[in-house]
Amino acid sequence: MNDPVVSVIVAVRNGQGRISACIESLLALDYPAYEILVVDDNSQDDTAVIAGRYAPRVRLIVNESQMGPAESRNRGCRAARGDMAAFIDGDCIADRNWLQELARGFRGNDAAGVGGAQDVPVDETGFGRKVSAFLKTSGFISDYVKHDSRTIIRVSHNPSCNVMYRKDVLIKEGGFLNGLWPGEDVELDYRLGKKGYRLYFNSRARVSHYRADTVVKFGKMMWRYGWAQGFLVRRYGFFRKIQYSPFLVLILAFLFVLAARSGVPLSILILAFFLCAFLLAGLWNTLLGICAAVCWNCGFFSGLFAGNLKSRMA
Repeated sequence: MNDPVVSVIVAVRNGQGRISACIESLLALDYPAYEILVVDDNSQDDTAVIAGRYAPRVRLIVNESQMGPAESRNRGCRAARGDMAAFIDGDCIADRNWLQELARGFRGNDAAGVGGAQDVPVDETGFGRKVSAFLKTSGFISDYVKHDSRTIIRVSHNPSCNVMYRKDVLIKEGGFLNGLWPGEDVELDYRLGKKGYRLYFNSRARVSHYRADTVVKFGKMMWRYGWAQGFLVRRYGFFRKIQYSPFLVLILAFLFVLAARSGVPLSILILAFFLCAFLLAGLWNTLLGICAAVCWNCGFFSGLFAGNLKSRMA
């Protein structure tokens, strides 16, 4: 089987700090036939200027107004010349064999899409490393960060920072939902799965992904993730494990109150709970877990009851 021609699409906004490293890694890929498209979503910094310096090896598309990541990826897909559309974020660095391993996931099966793993960059900040460790620990809930597997496995979702789709499938099924961010990749994969398409995961297809480097950025990220899941529940109903977690939190809170009213001090119950969490997950995972739970749940109920796609592109 000949390797398919791949269009690598980078949708980015205000990414001047990382976009050069991303492009350099893509130019160094060990793959016979591919092109690189950078879709700048009306950045207010020098992202487009930096990407433009790599022409003609990189095709630059600049949105005249902010469209959001979903429509930026769709625009890149419509302009793509390859048979496959691979997506990576502007704050990611691709492994040299990234495209080879994604393409390998399509061989011998009926895959519509194949995703890969996320590593910690060598120059990641200390806080960013803690966030990466937390996401890996909690990945079993969200499927956002998957654990390594020796074989190519079937999955229900791959994050859009490291994934390849058949371009004809994306175009036929309408691509990413315009205006939705984040969660546009979850929504797309859910629709594909409902149509009978199959998705796979190859842990050897690796990118290094920078994370939030402050508590404030991490909290905002968790709020946005929660908002997206609330919006998706309102639109489709419950279809992911993580979407049930807000109600588990409410049940836990109810049990705390019930136990306290029965004579056990609430402070002791809370202390015991956090002590168990600390022993099982460690201090930083526990603290990040508390922050994530509060912000994610607030975002979830906001998306569930007041989600508005037009407000999600900023």
